[in-house]
Order: sequence, then structure tokens, then C-alpha cells
Amino acid sequence: MHRNQDLYHFFKEHSLQLTEDWYNQLDDENEFSVYSSENPAIVKELKQQNQDYFQHLFDVFIKDEEYFFSDFQQWSIELARDPKHLSTPLHFIIREYFNSQKIVVNYLKKFISLHSNEVSVDKIFMWYDIIVKAFDLSIYIFIQEYHKNTQEQLNAQKELINELSSPVIMLQNKVALLPLVGDIGTVKSQFILENTLQQCSEKGVEHLCIDLLGVATIDTMMAQEIFNLVKALRLIGVQTILSGIRPEISQTAIRLGLSFEHVKTTSSLAQALNSIS
Repeated sequence: MHRNQDLYHFFKEHSLQLTEDWYNQLDDENEFSVYSSENPAIVKELKQQNQDYFQHLFDVFIKDEEYFFSDFQQWSIELARDPKHLSTPLHFIIREYFNSQKIVVNYLKKFISLHSNEVSVDKIFMWYDIIVKAFDLSIYIFIQEYHKNTQEQLNAQKELINELSSPVIMLQNKVALLPLVGDIGTVKSQFILENTLQQCSEKGVEHLCIDLLGVATIDTMMAQEIFNLVKALRLIGVQTILSGIRPEISQTAIRLGLSFEHVKTTSSLAQALNSIS
């Protein structure tokens, strides 16, 4: 059995010193790392978080293992969601988990040396294994939360890029412009369709110029997405004109057998606007 009241009290008595030992070994000058901060408030918070971690960890020596890890997992999730740590490069966080583990193991050695005649080798390995298991769980949980946070940020950036790359710009007399830029994949085309319909409806657009001058290339899939957009706009009463079709785009369209006969087209945006007015 891993539980031991003497070991628990030993760690509790030295818990503040463990935190000081951990903080004193910090050697971090990276501006993006929370551990490099000299702000007294942040330093105090870091020490408190480290102390809270140790306090929760030491409960493993007085609680049933299954109950401890259930509670410890939930607490580790909350700790892993700390914004300052999530904004720190991951390898710095993992480094400090290992440094904290090293300090705990060193104090475990001190306890063993004080009770060398009372502690069996099996018991020592059992304590070491459960300490490592607890730290491994914390590291795994933090990496999960870090990845989740990174994906959320990337998705938010993608949405912003999509919004910026496909804005419906009001001109005058209920005429608007939709400049398309770059490659239009399946995900982006779906966003453009939904976003354009919504903005045209909200802004009362009657004529929309879809400018393709910034589109790098065109294929059958992209052409179909553009046709779908034109059809959807027609259903809500918006007349569309395709402009900015460069010679190389038109040659590609002909080679692929793409037909724009049901869509009004012009070579330039100026021509498109003139045809409306």
C-alpha cells in the first residue's frame, strides 16, 4: 500500500520549502515565458500555483489511489486552463513539471534517508511510481488543454481571415462588391456562401459584383461553388455580375469546359459597375 501518514506529514511540513526550491532553480529569460516575469504579483501567483499543486499531490499518500487520481485529474484540468501558462511555449511548461518532479523526488530521498531502517525497497519503488504517475497525468492533461486552446485560436484566426478575404462592401444605390482572393476550397466556399447571403440580406443589396481578379486559379469545383453562390443570391433577389476574369482564367475555363453563359461577366470591375449604373 502506498499510503503513509509519516511521509504525508513530512511533505506537508516541507511544502513551502519545496516551492522556494522550485522557484530558486528557475533560470528563464525568454520574454514569452511566464516564468521569466519579475512582476511581484505574477511571481506570487506562480508560487501559489506551485504550492497548491504540491498540496494536492501530497494527498496521494493518505487517500485511496483511485479516489485521489479522480480528484487530482479534475484539479489538474483547472490548473491547465490558466491563461498565462497557455500563452507560454509548451516546452517551458513541461520543463517545469519535470523540475517540480525532481524536487519532490529529492525530498522523498531525504525522507527515506531518515527512515532507512523502516522502509522497504518495494515501498520506495511504489512511492516513486505513484509520484511519477501523478506528474505524468498532469503533463498529459496540460498538453491536451494546450492543444485545445491552440486549435481554438487557429479556428478563430481562420474565421477572421475568411471574413477579411470575402467581405461584402457596400458601394452605392444598393450595389455591393465581393472581392474574392486566393484559393477557394470547400470550407472557405461554404463560408463565403453563408456570409455573402447573410450580408446581402442584412444590407439590402440588389446588385453584387463578384470580382475574381485576386483568384489565383479556377477549376471545376471552384466554378461550381461560384455558380451555387450566384443561384443562391438570385433566390433572395440579388443580381450578380462576375468581373476581373483574367485571360489565363478564361483559357482554363474553356479547357475545362466550364460554361458561364448563365452568368453575366465583364473583364473589369469598372465595366461591371458601369453596366449596373
